[in-house]
Amino acid sequence: MKERTLYRIIALIFLIVVWTYWCPLLVAIVSKTMTQDEISDRVYIISQSAKTYIEEQNKLNSAIRELETKISIADSSELESFIEKYELLSNFAQNYSKRFHLAKYANSQTRHYYFVSYLALSVCLLFRIRNMRSTNEITQITHFHTKSILLGVTFYIFFHWSNWLRNSIFGHEERRLFSYAHFDVSPLGFIFQEIQTVGLMILAGYITCLFIIPFPPKEKDRRMNLDQAYIFSRDLKRKFEAWQIYSLLLILAFLPWTIFFWRIVLAIGESRYFASAVSIHVIWLLIWIVITIPIMKSFEHWHDFTASFASEQSPELMSKIQALEPVSKNMFILSASTGALSFIFPIAQSFF
Repeated sequence: MKERTLYRIIALIFLIVVWTYWCPLLVAIVSKTMTQDEISDRVYIISQSAKTYIEEQNKLNSAIRELETKISIADSSELESFIEKYELLSNFAQNYSKRFHLAKYANSQTRHYYFVSYLALSVCLLFRIRNMRSTNEITQITHFHTKSILLGVTFYIFFHWSNWLRNSIFGHEERRLFSYAHFDVSPLGFIFQEIQTVGLMILAGYITCLFIIPFPPKEKDRRMNLDQAYIFSRDLKRKFEAWQIYSLLLILAFLPWTIFFWRIVLAIGESRYFASAVSIHVIWLLIWIVITIPIMKSFEHWHDFTASFASEQSPELMSKIQALEPVSKNMFILSASTGALSFIFPIAQSFF
């Protein structure tokens, strides 16, 4: 059984590697957007402002190389002057390079983000299915697959409508970023990126729907004995630990993207990506709220059950019940703080 699970994990990782690395690599090779020169050639044609930038950047690079040559052969009387000019020119070139960003496939960070996100959401989905089977939980959604896919497509539209606008003729104002996944640079790269994003959002849709489960109504008059309270406490602790894992996997899946988009907006100054930064944050928050509702309801039931002992049971039994606290306050605060910080961090890091 363990060997079969291991093989499945290896197969899953292999498929994700193929989908997030090898397939985009093939697309980049076919569309000739692998290297800086290939991207520059494309951008040189489609944007006059970027064309001017590339020409000026090439002149600066040539001047820097010329100074490097002079420094290597200069005598002591000229060396200090050449070094000073070199430092000034290098600093200017570095600042000038921030005006435009050319993202070729070879230095793209998004391929790593897709890999991490697909892996984290896949593990989250499988872990949720496993837990549901072990606890006999049943989703209350009819036509589950259809609605999960529709929710995923809704996530995709909410997230990527601004990407369509950016890649249209109406979205080029104040443009600073040219990527191998932009339609005017590589139509094939753009289409494949959209397919990857649809798949990612459908995974998110499935995960969200799997957490929409029925809860039994409150039984105000019900009393538990100590054995039942122990079982309840143990199950609640397991649910909380599972919730921590779900939350961590969501952080792994969404944090890289929120960092990516907020850095583009705040550090690079590409205001066109503001909608994407906000929407991916909202999707992350929405899914996290959905996975948190079941554990909060379970804690509410635990509170109701323990409160039922306060009025009629003996103080000795009540103290034993209270000793069964499933989750310590410190652990709860730590988990909540980690979640809150993960939401704030992408925006804060862009200022440093």
